[in-house]
Amino acid sequence: MAKKKPKKKAKKSVRSRSTKGLPTNHKLGRYENVVFEFHNSNDSREFRGTVVIREDAMVLEIPKQDRYAESLVVGQPQTHFFRGSNSSRAPDALSCDARWADLGDLFAGTWQDDDYDSLFTFRLPKR
Repeated sequence: MAKKKPKKKAKKSVRSRSTKGLPTNHKLGRYENVVFEFHNSNDSREFRGTVVIREDAMVLEIPKQDRYAESLVVGQPQTHFFRGSNSSRAPDALSCDARWADLGDLFAGTWQDDDYDSLFTFRLPKR
């Protein structure tokens, strides 16, 4: 009688850590020391913050700097861009609506808050 071949063990399903379904090809993870540039009809400002790319969203975290309140925007993926509002619970936080798109190595979009409508851009640091 022939010996039976041992059965191969089924591979366990590993949850994908990709950005499939998100309007970006950048790797998931936390990007520190990101430079955000804001431009409007009155002036231009630069802030440093953090970007977190999750499987379901892109989060922009800009801490309080000088007289500007902190912002925490969770961008939900749309067809070709992200869209989110400030969810910071800081007492001086402004309400804002932001939309931004991945243009390769540059992200660009619009930021509308209580005071201004601005164009904003940022680049993720190389990994």
